[in-house]
Amino acid sequence: MTARGGNSIVRHVALMEGALPLAAWYGQPMSPAEAADLLREAHQRLQRSHARGRACFACGLQALIARYWLGRDVEGDYRTLMATAPGERELALADLVYGQLLMSRKRADAMTHLNDGFARAVHELGAREYFEVLHRHELLAYLPPMATGTVPPQGLDALLAEAGVIRRLQGERATQGTAGADRDDTVG
Repeated sequence: MTARGGNSIVRHVALMEGALPLAAWYGQPMSPAEAADLLREAHQRLQRSHARGRACFACGLQALIARYWLGRDVEGDYRTLMATAPGERELALADLVYGQLLMSRKRADAMTHLNDGFARAVHELGAREYFEVLHRHELLAYLPPMATGTVPPQGLDALLAEAGVIRRLQGERATQGTAGADRDDTVG
């Protein structure tokens, strides 16, 4: 399982009984058929959990992901997850997942959710995961947000590639203005 491995991470949500990885990427685009299958799985899993007298936070995340890719408004689902999260880790996961879904369409509020989720998750992440998420978010912050969210969805690899190009172009522009400056001059 990889953070960039297509929809395998989404399928992992359906199958995982333990804690979901905080550093994973859950915003990979899905076809309507995949999303419908995932939503069915979420409902079945939720019914089984309720029959056992248990809550299923992962089922809610799974349903949120599926509904998003079915083109439904999922803000209410997100708010419900935030209100019913059993702990800080789940709050972080809800923000990260929602932010990733929004980022797939470069929505203006995506980085807010990603940053909030990261701030909540920081104490739960190992060193490797911490830097993976930190660098991912730093690079994604270069993407210009689209208020309407009507752009075609993109997977993580495409988003990171675009953000990398933007970062490089902005860096080149920044250094062009300092070509004649004395790099040792720290006063001005």
